[in-house]
Parts: sequence; structure tokens; C-alpha cells
Amino acid sequence: MKKIAFRTMGGQDIGYGHLFRCLSLAKALKKESLSYKIYFIVNQEVKNIVVERGFEFFLSNNFEKDFEIFEKMWFDLIIVDSYRANDHYLKSIKKITKLMLFDDNNDIYDSGIPDIVLNGNIHAKDLAYKIDSPTHFFLGSEYLVMQEEYWNNTLNKYNEKKGILITTGGSDAHNISPEILKEIVKTDYLVTLIVGPGYSKETVQELHQLKNNKTTIMIKPNGLKDYIKNSEYVITSCGSTVYEVLSQESIPIIFTLAENQKIAYNYFRDLGVETLGQYPNIRYNEIIQIFNQPQKMHEHKLSELYKTIDGKGALRVSSQIIQFLNSI
Repeated sequence: MKKIAFRTMGGQDIGYGHLFRCLSLAKALKKESLSYKIYFIVNQEVKNIVVERGFEFFLSNNFEKDFEIFEKMWFDLIIVDSYRANDHYLKSIKKITKLMLFDDNNDIYDSGIPDIVLNGNIHAKDLAYKIDSPTHFFLGSEYLVMQEEYWNNTLNKYNEKKGILITTGGSDAHNISPEILKEIVKTDYLVTLIVGPGYSKETVQELHQLKNNKTTIMIKPNGLKDYIKNSEYVITSCGSTVYEVLSQESIPIIFTLAENQKIAYNYFRDLGVETLGQYPNIRYNEIIQIFNQPQKMHEHKLSELYKTIDGKGALRVSSQIIQFLNSI
């Protein structure tokens, strides 16, 4: 049986986005073909999440030590999703096997090194990739890897959306969710706030102190889809959740948590998505002003964006990967 390895990292400081999109693609690959055994190479902090999802793993907190695993296992494809390696690491993998890279902004790695580059962001085709290289490029939202609950995305047009959903992702290292909640409890809106696996006890305690009788705090839910589709607004950082919100035709209100989110943030802003600024300069005081605008105005600005996200990117990518591996 042929073998595929995902090399990624996650945790309270790094976040969980890279890990979860790798897990989603791994599930799609299992659905596409039973001829490949899938492994994960991850850091200590997230190994239990991988086990819970049913995948075998190797523990590695250091990229240089990965090659001991590579040489032992002889993977047919290694899929890298991390900002913490370098071009030397990618070139060293290419010497021993095939390489695929998850990328977001074409600003860290030489895109001509991997055999496959995947960037499912809406702005991917505007980045200066080396398209004249032998690399296979899967670019744009049609290749966006979303979680399994979005793969068969059917919307109920009669679903009534109520209230506001708040999520900062798997963690909240900058304690942003309490600042958002402080503003929203001034209104009469129903609020659902998502607490991810990397939230500190102190942040959770503060949220419980701030909540009122219209606030629901959900601790580590299995998925966000139902919460998103039932919410009128979703306040979120500018990561993968924005696409989930658009796929459910709810209204996103976004901010950035990291430098690598700025390109997507500016792109979405120019397409009509409401924005609150870039950390550490988030404009919490503008939240209520956004709510006071007519909902139909938001929906009109976002109508074209809603059409671009169908949730099936993981299935398209997995099919392309298997075709590539079967051709070599």
C-alpha cells in the first residue's frame, strides 16, 4: 500500500487552521482511494486531535528531525502545511520523494520547488506563482479545502438567521473575544460565542463574567456549520472561517490576527466584506455601527461572493492528488 504523510503543526500559539485543513484533505483522500495509507507528522500539542480523527501519527517538534521519519517510512507523497520550515527543507524532501505544499500568500517558499502547490484562497490567482515551472498549481476558491460538513452544501433558503456568532478560531492568544463580547452585550442581539480547544482558562472565565442572559458560550463544538448558518452575522478572524460564513450566506465581519492574513483581509474588504481592522488595532467600537446598517445592503454587496464557495474543494484536490500519484 502506498503512503502519504501530512507534515503540519498547531497549538495555542500557532493556531489550529493548518492542522484542521490537513485533516479535512486527509478525509477526502480516504474517500477518494483506499490504496493509500495516510499518516500525520505533528507536534506534541496536537497529537491527540489527530488520534481522535482516526489517523496514525509520528511525533516531531523539529523539522530537521523529520528526515529520520522520512527515511524510515519512504512516503510516496509528503504534504507540508506550515510557515515554520524553509526552502532547504522542501528541497531536501524533493530529493527523496514527491512534495505538495499548502500555501497562502506565496511569500515564504519558492513555489517552483514542490511538485504540487495548493492555494485555495480567493486571491490565489493574483499572486506571482512560478506558473512556468513543472509544478502543478491548484489555485483559487474552487480548490479551497473545507471541513467535511461543507462538502455537500445545500442551503435552506427559508432558514431564519438570528443573532451573532463570535469565533477567533481554535485559540485566542490575544484575548480578543472578551473585547468583542463587551461591545455586543450592549445590544439586544442573541450571541453565541465559540471557545476553541486552545482557549486559556483565564479567557473562558472572563467570558463567563461578561456574558448576559442572551449570550451562549459553546465549548469546543464538533463543527461550526450549524452555528454559522443560523446566525445573521459572524465576527471572525480572516482565516478559513470567512469562507465557511460565505458558504452559508451569513454576513462576515472580519479582523486579522496575524501578518499572513492581511492580503486576504484587504481582498475581502475591497469586495464588500465589513472589516474591523488589523490586530493590535481592532476597532471594537465600530461593531454596533455595522449592525445598524440594513441587512439587505450587506447581502447585496456579498451576493457575488456567496456564489464562489461551494465547499467541494477538498474533493477536487484529493482527486487531483490521486491522479498525479497514479501517473508516476
